[in-house]
Amino acid sequence: MQLNSFRTLGRSGLRVSPITLGGLAFGDADDQTSTALLDPYLAADGNFIDAANVYNGGRSEETIGAYLSTEPVRPADTRGQVRQ
Repeated sequence: MQLNSFRTLGRSGLRVSPITLGGLAFGDADDQTSTALLDPYLAADGNFIDAANVYNGGRSEETIGAYLSTEPVRPADTRGQVRQ
């Protein structure tokens, strides 16, 4: 399955990857391991990462946020700017 065969998320209008990358382990894993998981997912145009403030006391969100802050914005991002 191609990660860039986007689906509409409910009635939100957001176009998301058909496979979500679960973020529960981020924050427990070191940066090298986190990068090893995030790099191929995003390189395959994945854009739907599951993160919650309860995952590892918020460290999951911090790890993912730190990674994404170093990456350029991709056209497939679902931050509300791009809707197809």
